Amino acid sequence: MPHGILDVDAVGFDFDHTLGVDHQLERTVALALAGEERARAIDVALGAYRYGARSIDDAMAGAGIDPERFRALVLERAAAFVEPLPGAARVLAALRERGIPVAILSNGWSPLQEHKARLVGFDGPVLVSDAIGVRKPAYAAFLRLERALGVPSARIAYVGDDPVPDMCGALSAGMRAVWLDAEQRTYPQDIAEPSARIAALLEILTLVQGHAQETAKPPA
Repeated sequence: MPHGILDVDAVGFDFDHTLGVDHQLERTVALALAGEERARAIDVALGAYRYGARSIDDAMAGAGIDPERFRALVLERAAAFVEPLPGAARVLAALRERGIPVAILSNGWSPLQEHKARLVGFDGPVLVSDAIGVRKPAYAAFLRLERALGVPSARIAYVGDDPVPDMCGALSAGMRAVWLDAEQRTYPQDIAEPSARIAALLEILTLVQGHAQETAKPPA
């Protein structure tokens, strides 16, 4: 459970397993194109991409899949796979009402991540690693988030589910790192502790108050 209030002026979010889930969209499409017999090759290829070892096009080509067909079909089918996490719409609306700038910083390829963000109702800036040329947890990725939000890093809370790219990256950039642990996992012992932990997305609203709420007058 969260404790206290984070003194911040803006919030950055990871996307996958933080604001939304895509139910293995890319793997499902790759299997549809290549067949179940290529499942292991597809898993290896997607793993290499997600760890930054290969581009998505190289990964798919290495698994025997035409990258252009893959990209097109993923985008075409995304609406059937992507859904917001519980509370996402309420959180985004409440932060907007409180006057808090919000942006997404996500590892992934473009325009898929932007499309997924729109599918869950997010209409703010979306920074995607393949588009900005740098991946989390690199400092340069979080610097781009700082610029997009227009707020000094020390005044930004970054919410994510992955300890290393999300928490370590945010902390290294001087941001407040909020770990969303919806699955009650064990936090790694060999990395810096997050600034706060939440078990559900809605709990971020107890941590981040915002200017609108602070200055609101009680009803007469």
